[in-house]
Amino acid sequence: MAEDGESARRDVPGDLALLDRGPPGIDGHTIARRLQQSGEIGIIFVTGADSPTAIRAGFDVGGDDYVAKPFEPAILMWRVRAILRRVGKGTRVGRSAIYSSTRRSAA
Repeated sequence: MAEDGESARRDVPGDLALLDRGPPGIDGHTIARRLQQSGEIGIIFVTGADSPTAIRAGFDVGGDDYVAKPFEPAILMWRVRAILRRVGKGTRVGRSAIYSSTRRSAA
């Protein structure tokens, strides 16, 4: 489990990252830029900021999708599967670990 944004950036091992815009230590936009530099990874911003400016900023830094809180978990999973399909990792989420910038959970 990441304690702050910097450790979250180091700890993302997979094909998809769920990022919040404002974790402690380093913002989600900086994490997104760094993840994009390190290779092909899908990025979904999951955040409470839902203004058009905030959404555009998420896409501008390399986000593939943007989900405003609160959201339906099933809709988030559909979006995850779509991005995994795009990055060539199939559509099965199964028991893969999904990392977010604020916590880690098993899917």
